[in-house]
Amino acid sequence: MVCGRSFVGGFRLNSETVLEEYLLGKQTYAQLAEKYNCSTKTIQRKIDQAKAFQNKDFPSRANILMDTTYFGRKFGIMVFKDSNTGVILLKKYVKQETNLLT
Repeated sequence: MVCGRSFVGGFRLNSETVLEEYLLGKQTYAQLAEKYNCSTKTIQRKIDQAKAFQNKDFPSRANILMDTTYFGRKFGIMVFKDSNTGVILLKKYVKQETNLLT
């Protein structure tokens, strides 16, 4: 069965890029939707699809800094970083602040 629709060129949103712009660029859903010419629901869906980043190359010694930043009541990001090298060792998306997630 053919629906009669086809994808013509265009730009596909990368979930990781959208999440990075949301978190590091501190842009709102509305700002990102306007930038990428799509709905805020699409931006929210792309952010939800982004996978947690975990660095697999751990240093033999590290001075760990950990911080959790919340965006609203039910979404946050927990980051573990080596202060000596500046490398992010683990980035995890959380719903609540608890030490059970670490």
